[in-house]
Amino acid sequence: MFSTLDVIDSEQCAELLRCTSDQVEELARAGEIPGLKLGRGWIFVYADLLLFLSEKAREEAHERRMKHQPHAPQPMAKPRRQTPPVLPTLPVVATHPTGPSLQEALAPPAPVRRALATADPPPFHQQRLYVSVAEAARMLSIGKSTFWREVKAGNLPAPVKLAGLSRWRIEDLQQWVAGLPKALNLASAPGAPSRQADSAPEPSLMPPHSAASDKDQVIEEYSHAGMTIQICRDAGLSKRPTYYAVVINPATKTRSGSPVDGSSYAELRAAAAVRAERKAFLWQKRTQRSK
Repeated sequence: MFSTLDVIDSEQCAELLRCTSDQVEELARAGEIPGLKLGRGWIFVYADLLLFLSEKAREEAHERRMKHQPHAPQPMAKPRRQTPPVLPTLPVVATHPTGPSLQEALAPPAPVRRALATADPPPFHQQRLYVSVAEAARMLSIGKSTFWREVKAGNLPAPVKLAGLSRWRIEDLQQWVAGLPKALNLASAPGAPSRQADSAPEPSLMPPHSAASDKDQVIEEYSHAGMTIQICRDAGLSKRPTYYAVVINPATKTRSGSPVDGSSYAELRAAAAVRAERKAFLWQKRTQRSK
């Protein structure tokens, strides 16, 4: 008898299956029994043949049992997943086309809106007390690098450490802005232009006429607080142009932070004037400190 690790040939397989070697090779070519063809002959694994025979015997026994006992119990099948029940659809209530919209229906009445508009500001404990460096720089319309440089130079309020983070009190920033002089005399600062050279035009509500171009163009330039302000038009051929302002220190020929934006032309000029005054104040303090 063979062990389960033996590999047998066609004749040995025929002896095991009680048939001829030609029948074994025909069954192997048809795929009825597991075998492997090497060269001109076939080889078979004894353990695979025993497993094949046992499975084949079980299948035929089951078929004979079902033939003689058609009502025999079937093997328990895996239960199928039940589909969830279909919920009934709710009727859609049509709204009147001429009725108020949802926003209008939920809006408070006019007296309540007027009371909210004229109400007092929120209590002190509900207001923001501190801002980050990005928010503080945005409040002053300068870049973060410029803000940090002026803080280190002592020109801006010092931060407060909260959980390892640098924060600035809004009240300190407001007091610092309120202490800025409205008009600065920069004649004493070395290298600073004279106030006599300032010739700021009257604020205009409309920008001067300019043609569309594929490059940024300066449409207006004037001096304010000893600084040069340039009103520029963005590049583009659209019918609705956008404008921005640039503040330049004539002593160093450098720009002051990022460009100044505004929702209108008059607001843009006002924001540029505030930037120029702040730039002039910081420049005056720096020149005085360098003496």
